[in-house]
Amino acid sequence: MRAPLPTSAPARASSVAELTIRWPDEAVGRVETAKARLAGARDHLLQRPHAEIVDVVGRVLEAFRDPSTGYGVKLVRAVADAGAFSRPCIERGLSLALDAWDGDALRALVELELAPAFRAGRRLRPFAATAVVLGGGIPMPSLVACLTPLLVRSPVLAKTASRDRVTAHLLADCLRAEDAELGACLAVLDFEGDEDAALTAFLDAPCVVASGSDATISALASRLAAHQRLVAHGHRFSLAVVDAGSVDDLEGAAGAVALDAALWDQSGCLSPVCVHVVGGGPTSAARFARALSRTLAQLADEMPRSAVEPAVAARIRNERDEAAMRAAAGRDVEVFAASDSAWTVVREDEPGLRPAPLHRFVRVHPVSDLAHWAAALAPHARHLSTVGLAASPARAGRAAELAVQLGASRICELGRMQAPRLDWPHDGLNVLGSLAAWAGVEPGGGTASA
Repeated sequence: MRAPLPTSAPARASSVAELTIRWPDEAVGRVETAKARLAGARDHLLQRPHAEIVDVVGRVLEAFRDPSTGYGVKLVRAVADAGAFSRPCIERGLSLALDAWDGDALRALVELELAPAFRAGRRLRPFAATAVVLGGGIPMPSLVACLTPLLVRSPVLAKTASRDRVTAHLLADCLRAEDAELGACLAVLDFEGDEDAALTAFLDAPCVVASGSDATISALASRLAAHQRLVAHGHRFSLAVVDAGSVDDLEGAAGAVALDAALWDQSGCLSPVCVHVVGGGPTSAARFARALSRTLAQLADEMPRSAVEPAVAARIRNERDEAAMRAAAGRDVEVFAASDSAWTVVREDEPGLRPAPLHRFVRVHPVSDLAHWAAALAPHARHLSTVGLAASPARAGRAAELAVQLGASRICELGRMQAPRLDWPHDGLNVLGSLAAWAGVEPGGGTASA
């Protein structure tokens, strides 16, 4: 239930000093203060030339691209200090993911999604505000979620995720430093999801963008009215497919999968939870699993995995022990593992998916052909995000076609699973088009009737 609000609350305010109201709940007060400031800044966003907004946002993205300079250094340091990932893992992950996120890529995204609508005579109807509920602990999605509404002229109120309290705040600092007026159009707040009154006030926006588990998304959706736009990104998983019959360098493909799994400790929706080795039978799958284990062991030294909770370590041990028991019972299963829980590879003897403890735990499944791969994946397809693919050009097209039919929103080369393009239609949604309302102006619609 919404906390009672003073009837004298101003609709706008240009500075914190103007907001002298005492709210009954401290977190609600912070939310309402931020909303009032965004309302005051909205006119600038509506009147600013669109090309200038795109240029500023592009410069902000570029400020984070290099993890050895400027805001890149600050982001590495802040995420490392939070303790979720080792510093080498953060540096390598950011360097790979942000390398192509620059002004040119941003302008290409605008040209792809917005320019055709403008040329067709459609008019943009920006939402008065966009509330962004950030989820997860990886920095890149927070950068995109907080910046993209600005490109459709909607001010942003962002709630940080409990696993990442730093990225959005650092982004807001960078935006203000680059352009104070545009920086006033992004407000970042920290409060817990169980602070019900604050969450109700926060979600009182015409557009809500949310990332999290399916349960989190469902709970948020139940709090919204029918007229509110919800852009939701729920539970997703990714996997790799290697066509052993057409890939010359099977060990190289294994090394690329190892990097995809090790980055961000396999904790994001783009991390491969398993690999299907198509063709070649158990021999190819075994060869791939051994090569994968060697590279994961090497990466454990180069960019160590962060410590895990005892419950997570217990799940990893249980899945290792379960696989070993199946092997002891005569199944054609192998377990390759570090002496601790740092990495695990299980070579399975059938294509069906099994539980994935994550934290650098990868299963390798043999599958006779792509049709059987698609059949094995079908029960889980609604949660599919990205398919990393290694196949010859002659055979890659069929694999990509099946992946799209199953519901994948992205197909990419191995070693690039953690580096999506800016224009990736996450969960099948347009990056910018889903964040705005549109009006069609038909011929003669802008003139007076005879």
